[in-house]
Amino acid sequence: MKIHQTIVLILLYGTLYSQIQTFTFEYVTEDDDRLWDAIETEDDNFYLVGHIAEPESDKYKGLVIKISPDGQLIDERIIEIPNRTYDIYGVLQDTLGSVILCGKSSDTTPEMYHTNLELKRINYALETIDSSSYLIAEDKRIGGFGKQFGYNNDLLFTGGLWFETPPNVYAFILRLNYELDSIRFYQFTIGSAGDQIKQLNDTTYWCIGWFSQFLYATLDTSFNLIEYSIVPDRIAQAYGLKWDSDSSFFMAGEWDGGPDDDLGMIRQYHPLDTTGHIFNSWGTEGIYDYPAPNGAIDFQNKDSVFVGAISPFQPFLWSDYPSDYVILQTDSLLNIRWERFYGEGEYYYELMKVLATKDGGCLLAGTRYNYNGGIKERDIFVVKLNSEGLLVGTNEKPAIEMREALVFPNPGTNYLKVRIAAQHKQSTFELYNISGKKVLSQQISGKWGEVNTTFLKTGTYIYKIYNKDGLYESGKWVKQ
Repeated sequence: MKIHQTIVLILLYGTLYSQIQTFTFEYVTEDDDRLWDAIETEDDNFYLVGHIAEPESDKYKGLVIKISPDGQLIDERIIEIPNRTYDIYGVLQDTLGSVILCGKSSDTTPEMYHTNLELKRINYALETIDSSSYLIAEDKRIGGFGKQFGYNNDLLFTGGLWFETPPNVYAFILRLNYELDSIRFYQFTIGSAGDQIKQLNDTTYWCIGWFSQFLYATLDTSFNLIEYSIVPDRIAQAYGLKWDSDSSFFMAGEWDGGPDDDLGMIRQYHPLDTTGHIFNSWGTEGIYDYPAPNGAIDFQNKDSVFVGAISPFQPFLWSDYPSDYVILQTDSLLNIRWERFYGEGEYYYELMKVLATKDGGCLLAGTRYNYNGGIKERDIFVVKLNSEGLLVGTNEKPAIEMREALVFPNPGTNYLKVRIAAQHKQSTFELYNISGKKVLSQQISGKWGEVNTTFLKTGTYIYKIYNKDGLYESGKWVKQ
């Protein structure tokens, strides 16, 4: 096993934050390493959770990684459940000195049914303090799930139960006490996977999910449906939600209101009443931009909201083209301030979680996969950025490239598309042949443009993208 960390230190950021440390961290093994969730604990360290498995194997082992505020590996633990496949989907900060691992295990048949919800409380030395395992049902398996603390440190879980026979999937809610003992389990007779849950008061719970439509819903203490409203603006799935008060929240989800599925953002001022909510969408025509599936939105200060995505996203397990981590920042009214792209060459980057850090920066946590490597195995890849979405303060070349413009498809044929970061309203695209002669120039307005290349010969070209506001990107583009 070999683990790489590229540490980038240190930016002094005025008087608002004493230090913002930035870094890249890679967890590289010969196995398939998958990250699902990440948190920053009260002692300022980061905990990453997921699974590790032999390439192309369904026999997972739980994985916990602890790294320091400057991106150094502190500790790691691989947790195996005998004769089971085990995956850690989430992590919650517990009382001082411990965290709760939220995972699932199942049999090792191809269908992976007979699923248990697995909960483990571990201390900061990654030692297990206590644990509980709950068999949901013999004929069901759990999809992804949401987790949250309720009142009195109760634990709330919501997700989807997948059946071997139609109608295939129903939503569920599970409530446990602080000792990890089950208090109530409820399976809905309509609906599908639930996404988010919150306890509003002593008698009322709130959740979001599919119940014949994508709905906000309130529930009583027995989890019976009280009231609901339709999630507005064609948000089709919630992949991140952060409450800023007892009644209002920010949400990022999959938006299907354009020609391609893109990212939609909502600021909701009431759990059910959508009157006066704020909406914004983000993405580019002709490319599949997808919110980070396990936490696409986060903030410490609601006037500096970080939203993350995968671009372009491939909705299959193994990609055959490159992608980028995408991070953008909005103000409290969802106006986009800036956008950055992080990627490199022959890697498919799958961003899973955006985490706003206590120092004012943000952490991007996910995996990357070399689709030309011949082996189906991923490595965990983490980028810690400052408040402007930058890696700063080093003379060493980081393990990832930051860009403010993208060119795709590459290689291409009779056209190419140019993707420009949101902060640049006007830019110029130029293409040069291998001898340095300019063969094409086109003005780009807004965040994307299409360039006709039918008249060009096959071969390698050099592109430049620039404007007077400091944008400058260059690279190779190949016409096939």
